[in-house]
Amino acid sequence: MKVYIALLFVAVLPVPGGESQDLGLTSRVELPAFATALEGIPNTLVTSDSEGTKTVQLSREDVAKTRLLVTIVNGKYYWACRENRPLELRPSGSFTYLFNGPEGYIKFSRFGNKIVYMEHVSMFLTTLTYWGELKIVTGR
Repeated sequence: MKVYIALLFVAVLPVPGGESQDLGLTSRVELPAFATALEGIPNTLVTSDSEGTKTVQLSREDVAKTRLLVTIVNGKYYWACRENRPLELRPSGSFTYLFNGPEGYIKFSRFGNKIVYMEHVSMFLTTLTYWGELKIVTGR
């Protein structure tokens, strides 16, 4: 009878920058009951279509034109910057999603001391994905 022994080695590698370095762990954002809006400030746009994918860092002018705005009215979410389309809130794991069917969604999570988001919009056979920082606006 042969006996096999399996050994497992786990290496813990140092993170450049020392112990205070954020390891990129995320946690889901719980929206307060008194939130009235979500405002996103994009910094990057990724465009994909049959010709390929292009990533651009947004200029100040582009940021002003492509800001994310979701309004919250009586517990319902509306994609204000996209013709007030209704959104459905769906928490999942470390992320919170706001879905609008096949037209797109918004995904966000806490990353360190910031809330980061991704806004994904489908337009015919092209997709636009904005990345940025999200702020929760409250009525208090």
